[in-house]
Amino acid sequence: YGCCGQMHVNADGTIVAKDDLAYVTRAHKRALEPSRDLTYHAVFSVNDTAVMSGSARLNAVQPLADKAEDAGMDGLLCDYEPSHNYTDAHAQAYSDFLMDLRMELQSRNMTLGMDVAGWGILDKFEIYKNAAHFFTSMSPTYNAQNMTRNRQFVKDLTTAVGPDHVAIGLGSSPEKGFEKNCARMPSYNYTNETLTAFLAFLHDDALVSGVDVWRCDIDDYGKTAQFFIEALQDYRGGSAPPSNPCGGHRCDTVACPCGCECGTDTDPGLCFVPSGADNTDGG
Repeated sequence: YGCCGQMHVNADGTIVAKDDLAYVTRAHKRALEPSRDLTYHAVFSVNDTAVMSGSARLNAVQPLADKAEDAGMDGLLCDYEPSHNYTDAHAQAYSDFLMDLRMELQSRNMTLGMDVAGWGILDKFEIYKNAAHFFTSMSPTYNAQNMTRNRQFVKDLTTAVGPDHVAIGLGSSPEKGFEKNCARMPSYNYTNETLTAFLAFLHDDALVSGVDVWRCDIDDYGKTAQFFIEALQDYRGGSAPPSNPCGGHRCDTVACPCGCECGTDTDPGLCFVPSGADNTDGG
């Protein structure tokens, strides 16, 4: 995704766009080769007045699609995060706009994505289930603070829109020594244990289409933790094997494997290797 603010819908439904959309699109697509299963979608935002008044629906749909098509994009991703008026009527107005844009993009062989979250109008999944081709999450899954909540959020989202339309967002962890590069973002708190277990759940249980990563150092690129990269590589390879006998196991209803303990500070149902234990032998 081309983040952020590549285009914006004003209150009257007119749009403003960066001048270098085609250049940025070409640069991203070259960077993606030879991973031809990856696509480029530009992130755009929309004014809340435009949503509620209907001016976005009336005036912005075709111009947004024109800009995306002219730049050679694979589609668009809408990042709309209103801070008030958390009503079903607001969500329905937003869904109506997205549905029109989805159909316009689809007629041009492009797709539309929507950012969802666990707050405001962004968790009214039943209203949005036909609004976009795919849905990618922000909070709460960016953060490992409450993994029980994260799992329930994923279950609710996939039940409403279908797992094949869902990509789950994860906030990255910095390599040791590069924490300062993430100073402008919250601490997302994923560890090897919590990330491996969550990816196993997403792959084996939730059956989502994939995961998306929000880099904690997006404003000041540093280095992503090696465990984070390796866990994603395992997930992309078709499985998320645990890196230790406890990884991927939970103790909500059954006991942890031999040598593991139950419950971490952030997830009381997660099995983990006790400090100082030898994790090379599951017995």
